[in-house]
Amino acid sequence: MRRTLIVAIVLATLMTASPAFTWNWPTYEVTLRIEEVPFWAPLRSDDPADHPLLVGSGWPMTFKLRAGYRDFQGFGAPSPHPDFPTVDTTFPWVFGDPAFGPDGCPSWSLLQQVPNPDYPECTIEGAPDFDPWPIDETLVPFTPGLNTSGFCSDFCPVDAPCPCEARPTIFAQSPATCDGSPGSCGPPTLTEFGPLLGTENDDYGYGHNPRLPGLVITADAGPGIVTDENFDRTGQCRNLAGFVQSVSYMLSDYLYQTDIWAHLNVPHDLVTPVALVDPDFDGSCDFDGDGIADDGTASRIDGGPMECRQGTQYFMISLARDRLITLRAFVVGVDENGKGPDLLEDFNGDGVCDAFEAESQGLELLSREVRFKFSLYLQLETALRFDFDGDDDLGGEVAPAGSGGVRQPPR
Repeated sequence: MRRTLIVAIVLATLMTASPAFTWNWPTYEVTLRIEEVPFWAPLRSDDPADHPLLVGSGWPMTFKLRAGYRDFQGFGAPSPHPDFPTVDTTFPWVFGDPAFGPDGCPSWSLLQQVPNPDYPECTIEGAPDFDPWPIDETLVPFTPGLNTSGFCSDFCPVDAPCPCEARPTIFAQSPATCDGSPGSCGPPTLTEFGPLLGTENDDYGYGHNPRLPGLVITADAGPGIVTDENFDRTGQCRNLAGFVQSVSYMLSDYLYQTDIWAHLNVPHDLVTPVALVDPDFDGSCDFDGDGIADDGTASRIDGGPMECRQGTQYFMISLARDRLITLRAFVVGVDENGKGPDLLEDFNGDGVCDAFEAESQGLELLSREVRFKFSLYLQLETALRFDFDGDDDLGGEVAPAGSGGVRQPPR
């Protein structure tokens, strides 16, 4: 009893005498959550076996943005528009203290050059000596509605003449021509990789999402990592929020808070690692430690260094299950044109663009970063071939073909 009392007194003394132990979370205008995702497993483990194994496409994610009740002022609406957002009508959440910023004038109305009868003193003529009127509130613009890839994307893979956006390209070689004879592989050619895209007018694809421009989504695997013509990382990541297909809002929930909902159905190859593979590698891979080079599979993944793996069978399956992929999301402030970032800086070149690097880039962070960790069951055709050792031989199949059959769901 005496020993317990002494320990309690010491702990109480440390807690009262050391205010530095107090942890204060930073406050943000927006609370961001990943509300719905299959097989959610919020584990701290970095072991891929502890996280869900998902296919390369087709699984849903729902992001919920909630306006913090302390600083949330309400919707900003130019006077010709309805009182509350309707489909395909852009409104901003408005944050600020005091309301409408220090000047008391709603910036969103003046930026659109629309006189607002509710604020007659806020006129274009009365603006300061610069244009446009300064945004002194925190705005989170959003446009309820749907985004989908255009009809054009159905024809892009078959050389139809249509104005489709270009996908990221990677130098790869065709295994059909690499038969081991000298010069059979030929020079690498550009191969498109990643989700099918529509036209430039679709507002669908890489970059910020015009319906929710402040949302940023990055992944540390796949074509979201920017590489150059030599498949080396450039120190940048693409914002994947442009693939969000729908944006909606709830005016007031049971807690009298306002929410924005953004839904993403992950398209094919959006987060699939980009792998250049030589399954017949005669390089310097010494797997058994005898000092003699062994044959194996060489690969470069997402612009990283070359790796060696023993054998060729089931290479892509083992690669997927051994690799933990992290998807990150956060909300940033938009620029004076109402746009969010299309590219994020990866300052240390590790293929990760997180919220801290976004702040270092000069972006205003409006929410905490949320993460979702998972591993993939890769489709076998996702490996691109590359003749690393120059022997004009890419070997056989990287992995045996699966059945590919569609079965009735279990009952």
